Amino acid sequence: LVLYDVRPRKVCATCEEANALWEASNSTGKSSEVMPYCVEGSFASGRTMSGLLLEPIDPATKEPIVGGVAASIFNFPADTNPFNVPSQWPYDIAATLSIHVTGLFPASAGTYTLIPDVLGNGEDWENTRSYIVKTLYQASAVPLL
Repeated sequence: LVLYDVRPRKVCATCEEANALWEASNSTGKSSEVMPYCVEGSFASGRTMSGLLLEPIDPATKEPIVGGVAASIFNFPADTNPFNVPSQWPYDIAATLSIHVTGLFPASAGTYTLIPDVLGNGEDWENTRSYIVKTLYQASAVPLL
């Protein structure tokens, strides 16, 4: 059911930015307890995470919807080309159609949808790439939230 227009937006962040935001907005708990993969010296420290954010847009006002909205996070299958990633909307629509459609369904229903590029891809293309490592997917998504 399509209720909203959708605006694709490339988003980027670093662990350092995410840690600073967490520390500033939470008086209890350190960011290292919540995001251990983002501590100084970890594999994600100093790297730039990128991804695609699909914003639901109110068709009447042409503004992003606000209030009590939900969020979804999807991961995309690995690709040998570090630039064939969701944030390069649409990089190769034929090759990534299922990724984009999967994200468009919840976004058009009113859910903010994030599809991270995964570390080693997109803006982080010069760094080490890994696959099927749980903390890799966490580190790729959480700082973007």
